[in-house]
Amino acid sequence: MRVWTPLRGLGGQYTITDPFTGEESVEPGWKLMALIKAATERVWDAETALPPVGDSDQDAPA
Repeated sequence: MRVWTPLRGLGGQYTITDPFTGEESVEPGWKLMALIKAATERVWDAETALPPVGDSDQDAPA
């Protein structure tokens, strides 16, 4: 988990602090929004994915 600290809103820059190492980096607001969008899409895709199609008789009683 990372801590995001806004400096000047979405058009500005954000300081990102790693809570484990304390390492800080400054990122532009557009990059923050792109990271959030990508993470949201990955979660959405994983939750809405169809289960793999398998042999329908595999779990049927003999």
